[in-house]
Amino acid sequence: MKIRLYIDCLAEYIIEMSIVVGWLVLTVVYVVWLKDDIPEGWIGVIGFLFCALFYYDMQKVYLCRFDYVDACDETFTMYSCFGKKRCVIDLKNTIYYQIVPQRMSGRDKRFFIVLSEQEFRPYINDNTLERTCREIFEEGNQIIMPYNAKTKRFLRLDEWNKISF
Repeated sequence: MKIRLYIDCLAEYIIEMSIVVGWLVLTVVYVVWLKDDIPEGWIGVIGFLFCALFYYDMQKVYLCRFDYVDACDETFTMYSCFGKKRCVIDLKNTIYYQIVPQRMSGRDKRFFIVLSEQEFRPYINDNTLERTCREIFEEGNQIIMPYNAKTKRFLRLDEWNKISF
């Protein structure tokens, strides 16, 4: 079963893409309308390119929200949004876990669970999801997934070792 890291990000992503495409269309219309006065038209193009580069850079951070975990009977496998395998956790081994509240947008908090076959340094509570994901991916031996009613049925917390501060 696929467990998405953060399902609500799809709507946010579509809105952001709509803004970028809208800005592109308005910039092209502006440049075509002012084709006789090229220097002013280039200001809009340069502004659009700056915003597009900023948006592209931000997407590298937000793409971790599209990652997912494939939960089977005896393994959890984490994949990137492009389908690249990030980590496999064999549930037959000793499992260490930490439940971490993460800030999403504004004051919105969600709970996530970090799993590993090795002991790990506890993650900071109230961090952002992107920062925690970056640290998890650097380790390479951990997965993160939402901690909610959908995922609790796959977890055997009473058999696993809890990591706490």
